[in-house]
Order: sequence, then C-alpha cells, then structure tokens
Amino acid sequence: MDGLGKGDRQDFQDLDLEGITTDGQWIYLSEETYQRIWVWDPKEKKVVREIPFKHGGGRNEGVESLVFLPNSKEFILATEKDPNLFFKVDENFEIIEQFTIPGISEVSGMTVYQNVWYVLSDEASTLYQVDLGSKRIIREWLLAVINAEGITFDQQGNAWVCSDDMQKVFQFKLPMP
Repeated sequence: MDGLGKGDRQDFQDLDLEGITTDGQWIYLSEETYQRIWVWDPKEKKVVREIPFKHGGGRNEGVESLVFLPNSKEFILATEKDPNLFFKVDENFEIIEQFTIPGISEVSGMTVYQNVWYVLSDEASTLYQVDLGSKRIIREWLLAVINAEGITFDQQGNAWVCSDDMQKVFQFKLPMP
C-alpha cells in the first residue's frame, strides 16, 4: 500500500475527534469529550460553526460517529456505548428522533453506501447493514479486524475498514443482494 504522507491537514489541538462525514460542501467532525460537532470549510480550511450536542451522557460520552443521509439531508449520530444511542437530526442538529437498534450495543463507525446504512462495531468485530426505516439489522458480517474504527466504500463496492490497534487498513468485498 502506498503511504499518504502528512497530506494537507487541520490541527484540532486537545480535542477528542471521533467521527467525520460530509454533505458535499462542509466537513462535519464529532468531538466526543465536550460533546460538540465542528463544521469545517475545506476550501477556507477553517471551522465555520461549532454546535453543542449534549444528549445527557457524561464527559467523553459524546458522538462517536456521524453520517450524512443524502436523500433526506439529515444526519445520523451515534454514541459509542453505555448506552449506545442513535439520533436522527436535521441540518441544524436538532433531534428528530432518538432510538436504539436491537443487536447493536457499541458503535465505532458508520457510513452510507448506495443509500444503504452500515454500522461498524469494534467490540463485536462486526459490520451491520441496517434498515433506517425499521431500525433493524438486515445483514451482518464478522470481520477479522481488531479494533475496527472506521468504514467507507469505494466506487467498486469494496468496504474499507481501518484498525486502530492493528494500524492497518483492510479491504473487503461484501456479498451484496
């Protein structure tokens, strides 16, 4: 695998950044410790908005992952665990709905690919395909990855999963219906 080097970067000193997503214009970053969402302008390379997102959890129990839903222009946010909560929010991060998903007790990452929602759990070493309407698991895949922290798909439908502990990126071709 080719290294990416340092790349172009933005420093966020003393923050516990956990999740990242984009709506095509802005980059949204979840900060877990102080429970905030940062809206970053990639063209100007600066934060344009800071949104407190307090949900009742204590310090370091903020949003672990977030994903933009392009069809509805809404977001799904998830706390990690104890309890694991999901929030559907609007573009202003006002809560539309709070819910849990039976069978998912911990979240480390999320993504949407071809209008399908995927939730990653590092503790269960599992990738879940979830129906947003019913809030039910459709399919699940056990991954031989320790501490899987992030997930995305490429244009060919390959799932890419990064591991914190293993310090590696894995590629999977998932069987799709």
